Formats: sequence, C-alpha cells, structure tokens
Amino acid sequence: MSFRLINYTANGTTEPRAGLKVGEVVVDVGSALADGDYDASSTIALVRNWEDALPKLESLAATGKEDLDFTDVNLPAG
Repeated sequence: MSFRLINYTANGTTEPRAGLKVGEVVVDVGSALADGDYDASSTIALVRNWEDALPKLESLAATGKEDLDFTDVNLPAG
C-alpha cells in the first residue's frame, strides 16, 4: 500500500502532527504509534528513526485505519 508522510493540522489545532495520507484519508501517526521509543507525532523524529519507523508506517498504511478525511486537514506551509 502506498502512502505519503505529511505534516497536518486539524480540528482547530495549530501544532502540526505527522500523518500518513493513504488514498483520501489521513492516519494520525502519533496516536497510532504512541508506544515507540521516539515521538511518532513528529515527522522529524520519524525521519531520524527511519529504519525503525518505515516498517511500522507500511503496516499502518496497510491496515485501512482511518482517522480523518483528507479534505478535513490543513497542510501547513513550510
């Protein structure tokens, strides 16, 4: 399953979070992978721990979990 790693805000929040865009849905990575050794809500932390994070992200993308519709998120300029 292909995915894109994105930073997003939603539901009136201003702090960007890491998300997986899978098709037209966004999965909140921080919530889904909260039990790791690093802050999975941070895209930078995911990239710094890529060897560990990638298999988890691939598995998460394959589960079909849906947190948000892509049209309900904002992509911060950056």
